[in-house]
Amino acid sequence: MPKAAFIIATTALLFTTALLAVDRVIAGAVQCSALACLNA
Repeated sequence: MPKAAFIIATTALLFTTALLAVDRVIAGAVQCSALACLNA
């Protein structure tokens, strides 16, 4: 059972990290497009 718990914890951590990375990429893209609009 501890092995399964470890796998679940690792998967959850990777999933959270991936979500944070996607969130930052989206935020960066939004900021870039906003700056492009202001500069245009």
